Amino acid sequence: MSYRFTNRETNIVKGFAILFMYVHHFYLDPSRYKEYDILFLLGQERVTKLAIFFKICVAIFMFLSGYGMYVSAIRKEKSTSWKAMINYSVVRYVKLIFPFFFIFWLSQLIFYPTGRYLTIYGTGTRSLLYVLIDMFGFADLLHTPTFLGTWWYIGLISLVIWSFPILFKAFYKYPRIFSIGVLMACCIPSIKEINYIRWLPVFVMGMIFARYKVFEKIAFWIGNQKKSIQFIIFIIGVLLLIGAIYFRMIPKIPVGIKDLIATTIWISFIAIFFVKIRGLNKIMEALGIHSMTMFLTHTFIRTTYFQDFSYGFYYAGINLIVFTIVTYMIALGIDLFRKQIGYDRFINKVAKLIMR
Repeated sequence: MSYRFTNRETNIVKGFAILFMYVHHFYLDPSRYKEYDILFLLGQERVTKLAIFFKICVAIFMFLSGYGMYVSAIRKEKSTSWKAMINYSVVRYVKLIFPFFFIFWLSQLIFYPTGRYLTIYGTGTRSLLYVLIDMFGFADLLHTPTFLGTWWYIGLISLVIWSFPILFKAFYKYPRIFSIGVLMACCIPSIKEINYIRWLPVFVMGMIFARYKVFEKIAFWIGNQKKSIQFIIFIIGVLLLIGAIYFRMIPKIPVGIKDLIATTIWISFIAIFFVKIRGLNKIMEALGIHSMTMFLTHTFIRTTYFQDFSYGFYYAGINLIVFTIVTYMIALGIDLFRKQIGYDRFINKVAKLIMR
């Protein structure tokens, strides 16, 4: 059985991640929907527990970033020298931050008539500083005003990209020692809650899966088993998924460790089994392709301006389905608009100039 974890599989996993995030944001706490009459077919308590667990969207994106950046750095660069790794990180950062700049300023333009700009940033010289900090995604880190709460992720992934040459070199030369050191770091009380430290283990796990071709080896092993054994493996996988939910509820285990184990189990299951389900994989791939834009814009719909619409369809599941369709169409429109006006070509030209 031949298997490769390609961009297609990555996008499918991203599609699941964005849905997990929507469940988490929608139903994390009853206070988020107390004003609305909502029916939970699975029961409110079960949905709330699932929503709490599904705070693994960022962890999934970090895992995929670790996997993708390791593969790309090895494939695109002719050497693993410091110069090559720094060059790769600069290009990677350009391809992250310029699309975000587009969303940032498009949001400012569209919503300026609502007065949100003045409400968030205020006026005067200090407001310009707030805008600049928010534009680079560091409002959460510096505790300054932000136009949209979910933009904090840009700051996190920026720090990871900037530090990638060090992470890559350490992991490339001393994979075991480095991985153990990262695990130990996320157990230190004084720093374990720092976002960078919390999600670094799962990023490194992505690099481990890429370096040792873990997905390919698991898929090859399962593919060479009898159908009955494959079914048993699938059932065991389902039990592990359920177990991961309860494992993540254990209070004394560092959150970085819980995210690492739970995320690895869920990504592995999706990557091995769900990518094969026709129809579902197409839907998830479509969501995954536009997942970053959905991530960065969906809060405008869910709470900022259209909360009544988002929670207004009575059934919890219908709320999520409608919301997903609407936010996907918005993200699709933004991404197509960016492409049509030549902004993506501009980004590619900047990247090529850096690579010379």
